[in-house]
Amino acid sequence: MKIKSRPSLACIPCTIRKVKCDKTIPCKNCIKRKTTHECRRRNLVPSPELPESNTDTESNLFNNRQIVHYLYSLKLLTYGRAQIKGLVPVDDLLKYNRWDQYMNQFPTLINKLTPALSRKICECACNYTTFIHQGVVNELFLKDHDNFWEVHVSKNPACLNHTSNNTLKTKSSKDYYYWMSLLYANLSTGMYFGVHEIQSDLTYTEAELSEFSAIFFRASLDCLFRAGALEHADVRCIQVFCVLSMGLHALGSTYLHKSLLRISVEAAKNLGLDQLQPDSAPDYQSEVLKRLFYSLMIIDSLSNYPKRYIADFSTPLPSIISSDVLLEKVIPGPLTFPEACKNDEIAGIMYERMMVELAQLKHESYEKPTATELVSCLERMKVLRSKLDTYFGSEGFSPGDKSIAQYAKYLLFSSITRERLEIGIRLQSLVGTQDWAKQYRPQCLEVATQLLFHSTSTGIPAFYNRYWIVAQHLIYACLFVLLDMLLFKSEDDKYKLESVKRTFPTIKKLQSYFTVKIGFAIIEKLCYLVSKVRLDHLENETLEAISLREFLKEMEIANPYSSKLSRNRIVPDITESQYLRFGNETSHPNSTDGDFAPTEGDPLTDAENGFNVTSAMLDDKGWYEFLDFFFGGESAATMSDI
Repeated sequence: MKIKSRPSLACIPCTIRKVKCDKTIPCKNCIKRKTTHECRRRNLVPSPELPESNTDTESNLFNNRQIVHYLYSLKLLTYGRAQIKGLVPVDDLLKYNRWDQYMNQFPTLINKLTPALSRKICECACNYTTFIHQGVVNELFLKDHDNFWEVHVSKNPACLNHTSNNTLKTKSSKDYYYWMSLLYANLSTGMYFGVHEIQSDLTYTEAELSEFSAIFFRASLDCLFRAGALEHADVRCIQVFCVLSMGLHALGSTYLHKSLLRISVEAAKNLGLDQLQPDSAPDYQSEVLKRLFYSLMIIDSLSNYPKRYIADFSTPLPSIISSDVLLEKVIPGPLTFPEACKNDEIAGIMYERMMVELAQLKHESYEKPTATELVSCLERMKVLRSKLDTYFGSEGFSPGDKSIAQYAKYLLFSSITRERLEIGIRLQSLVGTQDWAKQYRPQCLEVATQLLFHSTSTGIPAFYNRYWIVAQHLIYACLFVLLDMLLFKSEDDKYKLESVKRTFPTIKKLQSYFTVKIGFAIIEKLCYLVSKVRLDHLENETLEAISLREFLKEMEIANPYSSKLSRNRIVPDITESQYLRFGNETSHPNSTDGDFAPTEGDPLTDAENGFNVTSAMLDDKGWYEFLDFFFGGESAATMSDI
């Protein structure tokens, strides 16, 4: 590459847009467009102090793209928000979104449900997930659960099925549907996370068991909408969303996740949850609302970046108290750590408070995305992670330890480490590849390796690997390690590749997630190509090297200035029915009968078939079609929407 004596100080986005740049990083134009994480200059002068780069592939593969752009592309690719026509239609991918097709199975599952089994499933949901979502107070929810079975279901079994006529609806349909939505949500979550613990007590067939969580998830949504959650603000809507959030990416979709989050945030604002006043002493009403609000804030901040739905708020953090204090059974006393976290409720509150701090740091890093601010956030996250032993103890993970303190520490380590990795990678765009490679690349490799081993080591609570956040952390770390292998030569490349492959069994367990299914297919293919090009030292013109170049070129979809992709058709063609649609396409009455021919077979009738469909997406034709649809047009490819 020819090196200019006076390299341009204008940033790349301004150069491409052909607008005047003030030549600062980030520049005013990028700040105004909210794309400061893209603002960077071209790196034309190589430094002899850099780690040895893979000069035989770097220029051809990366085309001056930085690692952060591929990671943004990974997020876009794995978020299946739209139909992929001709490949994997969303209606088939998210098959449980068709409630009318699965409600016939719902009565069968309901009829086999007993008070004891229902209680056990809900206990699993409460014991393993409430500290994450804070949607219910365990003791009070289980008390209402038992009362519902004893007082109502025992006299009128029909009230357990919300689709049947029963007397509870006539008393207050809104209250009935909100209660059933919350009950179904806990049954769905409890079965999803605790199926291996309660399987011996189940009377369901294997087929029924595989569909239980998804069907009750959909039933919960059905009740939520019937209760009027779209029409008025009600705290119960927020409670249901918090419980459902544990399985939204597996049993629903990322689009549904964001839609319900938006509804819940608006409800919280209308109810004043974002402007609660400090209390002189813990009060049940305010404490429950504070826990709910910050649960929303965590979800919002970690998933909606660079912009979140929640703006300014003044609600104080939840008090560090046990459920006995919350329910006014005892008077609060002084706390010492880590002994205090032996109480599960206190451990859960500490988890929420530390996640709030992490979420706020991530939000600040996008509000002021300068190198100085990112380095500051990086250091504060490092301090935050160092507090894990202080609050939760220094003991290692043990399968026999069922305490919330262990689970909280495990998930916090994963979340904090992942956010540290992201900020470290983003610094490449701000300080330049030369300084980044010397100062921040070693830290990025260290935390990426920690993520890979953290979720695959022995003695951890394995069922938390079913939590969608953990799988995304693994995929994120895998992609970084593989891209780093292409950028820089290393004597331990073989070890890095083995570390990536070690995560495959864990990731495969979550193939029901669309985000994980696509993410794993990307990682698996990239892993194979990188191993051939890097470890087998194949030449640039071999089939694998060419395929790798094309693969990475296609993954440059985070580029908002690409003009080669066309806008996909959003409304039907003028020759087709615009509003009366059945199936993928519906023609006008004068069309031939062949136009209405049904598609034989369901491409997602089982997990194996679904995986084959996903694999097909990653061949050359599949990728181009996928990218052309997903990122065609101006509005679909703006980094500010990521």
